[in-house]
Amino acid sequence: MIEKLPINLDWDKEAIWGNAFTLEKYRNLGLHKFATNNCIEYLRTNNYKRCYFSVKKNNIASIKSYGFFKPNKVGEGFYVHSFLFKLGKINIYNGN
Repeated sequence: MIEKLPINLDWDKEAIWGNAFTLEKYRNLGLHKFATNNCIEYLRTNNYKRCYFSVKKNNIASIKSYGFFKPNKVGEGFYVHSFLFKLGKINIYNGN
């Protein structure tokens, strides 16, 4: 599922990954690192230049698991949406 964030992407060169969930019985098996590595390799093979990973601020385990890949933090914010309204603010850093 693609994140419903108010970010303009160049879909020919950029991707976004987020909104994922792992059942408890499958956690701590290295699946996140495996899936993320395969995602990155797929994007690299298909000439994508950038992949954004969206993680909730309080999901410390997920944030730590991305540390293996040495990502750059490019922004933070919040976004709430329903069929009635959209509310959010995303601050992008480093000109990204």
